[in-house]
Amino acid sequence: MSYFFGASSITAHNDAYYAQLEARRQLQLLDDRLEQQRIDALPTAAQRLAANRLRYRCGADGYATLPDIPRWSTHAKALKVADRIGVQFPPVNTHLYATGGYFHRYGPPSAVVTAADTLRRFPPNDTINDKISLHRGDITSLEVDAIVNAANASLLGGGGIDGAIHAAAGPLLKEACTPLNGCPTGQTKCTRGFKLPARHVLHTVGPMGNGDALLQSCYRTSLGLLRDHGLRSLALCCVGTGIYGFPLRRATHIALHTVRSFMDAHGDDVDRIVFCVFRAEELDVYEKLMPSYFPIDLEFPQGGMCPEDKVLMFNPNDMPVPKDTISTSEATDEDEAGIVNVCRSKHGIHTASIDFVLFFIPAPPLITVFLYDVDSQFGINAHQRKVLELNLSQNSS
Repeated sequence: MSYFFGASSITAHNDAYYAQLEARRQLQLLDDRLEQQRIDALPTAAQRLAANRLRYRCGADGYATLPDIPRWSTHAKALKVADRIGVQFPPVNTHLYATGGYFHRYGPPSAVVTAADTLRRFPPNDTINDKISLHRGDITSLEVDAIVNAANASLLGGGGIDGAIHAAAGPLLKEACTPLNGCPTGQTKCTRGFKLPARHVLHTVGPMGNGDALLQSCYRTSLGLLRDHGLRSLALCCVGTGIYGFPLRRATHIALHTVRSFMDAHGDDVDRIVFCVFRAEELDVYEKLMPSYFPIDLEFPQGGMCPEDKVLMFNPNDMPVPKDTISTSEATDEDEAGIVNVCRSKHGIHTASIDFVLFFIPAPPLITVFLYDVDSQFGINAHQRKVLELNLSQNSS
């Protein structure tokens, strides 16, 4: 009898605790709403901006404005000089946030860039190069007209960059997203930025692991909303390359090609577009591929003009392949490298250990148990999980 009484007491205590948390959340939401109304009522844009800066989560001095971010024309010239004198930049410890935490990854990037990737695909254009930037840092600290959020389909917050943006913007962002009723993959929806330095957030939902057409649609619809709302500056994150598992090199080609095509058609409507990366691996790939789409002259990149049949390094008609139809032959090196890198990086497991596990799983019923542990402990994405499952099935048959 005392046991059931104790259990009910614990339940009642938990209910009271969560009720207090909800009450505090509602009070915070009310405070934020009243503060936002007070700022919106200020008579001038300068006053509204000054009041907003006082409540940035990054601090009154922690934000970056467009003059703080070098233009691509300057950035590329430094890369060209380094390329001519044969400078090799030292390897950098990469902070990965795909699993919700931070850990170090040692060694060269897994996204290998080939000579064909770096051929010149567009002619030099100084005007466009002055409106493009590559910046490594926290996208939630950029004071621009809009930032792109790699959101999930609910638009109600998640992990990675999505969670960081919601945390920095405050609870009003989730309240603004709720009536939007989610967002389909490949589409984008717009809200205010609230406590962010950015005035607006463009929430886009990327595909999981594959689907070039949908990833390109993410960038196209984001750029379309930029024009529709009369916004002049935009910071783009790496959509789909985190826990959604889209290969970084191909995703970078899609982003750069889409933005360059947009700038050729609508460059007069934009003041600046910033490619904002967070990981060292992302910076490495973008620095190698950007001269192909935004060349500063006919000498850089040095590989020359790209043949017509290699201009597109992705398939604009490619739609996502259902995970249960992926064959072992379709599993790319990047997929398998991602599994090994994540396992090795987080737990210090050597590649041979992964091969050992793949070889000695005896029967399909045990695969699910092992994969559950891999998902929870290693944090692999859904696409990589399918590749691993196929390998396990093959080794156990």
